[in-house]
Amino acid sequence: MTKKGVQSFIIFILVLGIIVLAAIAIIRPQSMLDGLAASQTPHTAVQHGSAVECGNDKCESGEDYYNCPSDCCAGENYQANQPSHCCSGLNAVQDTCERTPVVIPPGNQPPETLPIQPPTTGAAVSGQQPSIQPTCYFCVKCGDKLCGKHENADNCPIDCLNCSGQGFRGPSPVTCCAGLIAIDPCKDVEPVPSFCTLGMQQQACIKCGDAKCDLYETPVNCPDDCLQNVTDCSQLPNIDAVIGTSDPNDIVLRFNWKKEIRDGPKIFLQRSDKCIGTECGFAEEPIEPLRNATNESEGRIEIQSTKDIEFFRIISKIKIGAGTCQPKCLASCGMLQVSGWCDECEGKLLKGADCSNIEPGVTGNVASQPPGINPPGAQCCFTDPGSKKSQGWYDISCSKATNANLIVFDSKCHLGAQMCEQASDILVKHTQHFIISNQKTSINWFVNDLGITKSEDLIRLDSSESIFFDYVAEWNPVTQNQTGSAVGNYGMKMCSENGCDYVVTGSFPMTDNMPYFVSLKAPHDLTYADSIPEHVIFNLVGNTNGADNYIVLPVDTRFKTAKQFCDELGLGDDATISIWDPNEQIPDPYAQCRVATFNIYPGKVYLVGDLRHNVKWMQE
Repeated sequence: MTKKGVQSFIIFILVLGIIVLAAIAIIRPQSMLDGLAASQTPHTAVQHGSAVECGNDKCESGEDYYNCPSDCCAGENYQANQPSHCCSGLNAVQDTCERTPVVIPPGNQPPETLPIQPPTTGAAVSGQQPSIQPTCYFCVKCGDKLCGKHENADNCPIDCLNCSGQGFRGPSPVTCCAGLIAIDPCKDVEPVPSFCTLGMQQQACIKCGDAKCDLYETPVNCPDDCLQNVTDCSQLPNIDAVIGTSDPNDIVLRFNWKKEIRDGPKIFLQRSDKCIGTECGFAEEPIEPLRNATNESEGRIEIQSTKDIEFFRIISKIKIGAGTCQPKCLASCGMLQVSGWCDECEGKLLKGADCSNIEPGVTGNVASQPPGINPPGAQCCFTDPGSKKSQGWYDISCSKATNANLIVFDSKCHLGAQMCEQASDILVKHTQHFIISNQKTSINWFVNDLGITKSEDLIRLDSSESIFFDYVAEWNPVTQNQTGSAVGNYGMKMCSENGCDYVVTGSFPMTDNMPYFVSLKAPHDLTYADSIPEHVIFNLVGNTNGADNYIVLPVDTRFKTAKQFCDELGLGDDATISIWDPNEQIPDPYAQCRVATFNIYPGKVYLVGDLRHNVKWMQE
């Protein structure tokens, strides 16, 4: 080839190369992410232990928008860097950011993150989101008639009619759509999410009861969905119970329900007619709670209670873990009450044995103990690693275990099954009876356990159109007279043998769990149903002439007799104690402390008189 021909050939090759490069540029445009060019050079991303090639324009198995945004679009509920990155059929809305945007840099470097920036407008995109929370794009199906995660009344009104959907989080209070509940996403969560440091009370909407432990759901706020992997009793939520009544004898108890975990919880009702603190001598009975049709996580029971004071508590017993609970050698087990190795979780005898010389044990494989030392209690052992049939509970250390020591085969004994018992707070029902006597006026004692703060509110307390109370007054132990009263429509007067002492000073504040004079136009019963009322302090006033004071015994009192009360408070033998009889309108019984042997009762009002010195009584 001539020199000129060689030159022409070289020029032809160069032109051909330029044409090929131009064609590649036209066929494969460069991807842009938030203004940063994605790498044209394929790199390797690792997902779940397998390597995938990111940058080949194919969204392959193991790739998604988060680890390879140059190949994959953003799916439903994904946080996207730009609205155009959402997959077909999805809409981009703005909501509080959940993660920092991921950008794949040039070359084979690891992905990096971009800092989250607040909205440039300085205002919230959603009506329920403050400007201090940065917002990002999320891909949602707006228009499918379901108010989903990241959708709310502002960014998707067609699906969310004045409510927020599943997964929405914003400043409290948040109105969640039907079927969702609002929870505090920062409560009982470890580690604490970064958004909890924003310095504001927040709420999130969750769909508890769909068998999926979704965003913001925890074993505490959604045990129905998140308790499948519970391994310790401390992971279970507390039982929150409330009590209500529409009639003094008809009681309704409601409490949070835990969905089945294997065999599911067993629910028990405890009840007693007296308590001293938390010692109530409860009788326990199993119950079958009614399910709430609209909230399956709530249980309900309806019971009859004819006593003026009665205490209740809900107990849940639930087995967690797998296999048999660690057997214990008990003197009495099972229906036949036989001595032997017992599964207390099931109340079942596993193997008869003389338990007189066996100490209750601890859970765990103690094969590492020195030879010759028999550990207390049953041990989970693998006597033959090649056979699952040999795994189980043995009555001796694993290093010495033989078939003769087997209590029960259990291929899951190492998973630590145990029975968790939880109790609600103690709840009380307290009924006060108000009567009309045959005397001139009818004075009763009212214990303010209804949370009434002003006297006029008590007078306005009504049922239909009938006013219960038409007069209320308080006693001042310092001035030793009736210093405040409120009169309703009927103007009843306070009377005694010496005439009527009519003192009207208008409205006055009322204090919880303190006694007040009341009269009413018709007999009536009032029932308090709630947790045990807070204990209060009474400053009993005494002087040289003797002073009168009115006190209320707490519903969980430890005092049984008037003399016990006098002695423990040091009132003195000459002091008197009595209870008001609303039928006769006189104090009866009435006695000096030295001979006051009559019984006193919780929730009742007593007159303590003839005190010669001050006494401070802090209820216990």
